[in-house]
Amino acid sequence: MSQAQKQFTSLLSEVTTIVDKKSHRKKAVLIPYDLYEKLVNKKEIPVLDSESFLIKYGIET
Repeated sequence: MSQAQKQFTSLLSEVTTIVDKKSHRKKAVLIPYDLYEKLVNKKEIPVLDSESFLIKYGIET
């Protein structure tokens, strides 16, 4: 397994925040699927398909 694959796999097993280097703004958060499932089951986060998400938050593609 290449080093890049190992690093990517490790990102998927922990909560990771993606930050824009220039603006220092948080852009995204990666969470392991088991944590996502727990949050969804607790109804702590909305479950939206990608199209509904884009519409709800006014994001144009």
